[in-house]
Amino acid sequence: MRRALASACFFAAVLIVSGDVSAETLKVGPRQRLARPSDAFRAAREGDVIEIDSAGEYGGDVGTINANKLTVRGVGNTRVNCGQG
Repeated sequence: MRRALASACFFAAVLIVSGDVSAETLKVGPRQRLARPSDAFRAAREGDVIEIDSAGEYGGDVGTINANKLTVRGVGNTRVNCGQG
């Protein structure tokens, strides 16, 4: 389970690719429509931007990214907590 979570966090960090003109920004966090990164990965379309709020706790969340040309970034004052450690 830890390996899958580590892989999801790694791929989320690595998939920083320039977006498309029609890209949507999907916001993930405690006060957002999408509560978990996996929700955003499931909803993402090619060229979208996923912003993951560092205020959230995402331990145990695992998802698959199927869209191409995504930008995935952490936002907030601290690093995004993927529940590792």
